[in-house]
Amino acid sequence: MADRIRANPTAGAAYAKAVDDVGAVTAACTSTGTGACTVAQMAATDIAQWTQQLDDRSDNPGQGRQGLPVGRGTITVAAGPPVIYTITVQWTESGQTAASSYVLRVQL
Repeated sequence: MADRIRANPTAGAAYAKAVDDVGAVTAACTSTGTGACTVAQMAATDIAQWTQQLDDRSDNPGQGRQGLPVGRGTITVAAGPPVIYTITVQWTESGQTAASSYVLRVQL
């Protein structure tokens, strides 16, 4: 997700993601699309694709449920300059009750 944010640096707050947000794929923003999409549509597409990879509640077409066990992701955006994105990934290891997490901050 950090690389996607860096590739779309003017999207800013469009990358904010609450734990239950799933984003929305815009066909024009995909590899088979025309490429004529806004920065906000690209951010929503990035969030949707990231959620499908991360969140175990997501269905990937033709692949069923995937993601980390109890995998969840959030992104907060602090307006700048510089703009600071805080990307948090949480999951629960097999046999554990407490969630593990990883936090990455991206500054643009």
